[in-house]
Amino acid sequence: MKRLMLVAGGNWQCSIARKAKEMGYHVICSSLYSDSPAFRWADACEVADVLDYEKNLAIAEKHHPDAIITDQSDIAVRTVAKLNQKLGLPGIGVDMANLFSNKFLMREFCRENGFPSPSFRLCDQLDEAVECFRVYGKSGYTFRKLLALWANGFTAFLSSRCGLPRSAVSCAPFWGSSGESGASSTSCSIRMSRWDTAPSWRRSSLSAAC
Repeated sequence: MKRLMLVAGGNWQCSIARKAKEMGYHVICSSLYSDSPAFRWADACEVADVLDYEKNLAIAEKHHPDAIITDQSDIAVRTVAKLNQKLGLPGIGVDMANLFSNKFLMREFCRENGFPSPSFRLCDQLDEAVECFRVYGKSGYTFRKLLALWANGFTAFLSSRCGLPRSAVSCAPFWGSSGESGASSTSCSIRMSRWDTAPSWRRSSLSAAC
């Protein structure tokens, strides 16, 4: 029986896990939580962060899959590519996985190869992002609204990365007295709700992520 390793086992991966079982595959699924939904269709369930390449490599070497895949999980793409490349299994390769999962590299590739692409700039600091918005921003959004959208996405990231329910993490931008009036005097921070309810290792992870 062919062995298929699925990296990520959340709700979005249930369909492919179920389909693999219907097709007769022996399914190995690695996912962050011991009660991951896709484990229902797995013959072997392994608890591992999809971003943890070394742990997923150990799982693959333990079960010897014929193929390693993921689905509906952008953050697992690079892990899967590295595993396939390391074990000599079919895959898209690490370079292509980086292009797929890194939006800056993707836009650079599109620009260099003549594909239509919006204006962009890689920003590491808030002031750089403010300046980028002033140069390129024509969407009708204020910078405050865009930052609020970012905070919503970062909330989801922290919730997933640190193993906390979405309700336990609240990332919200807040501003100094100047509001949006000037980049030099504008500040942005992250506020966490229910901080004391998180285990110490999760609080450390949250601090590192911020």
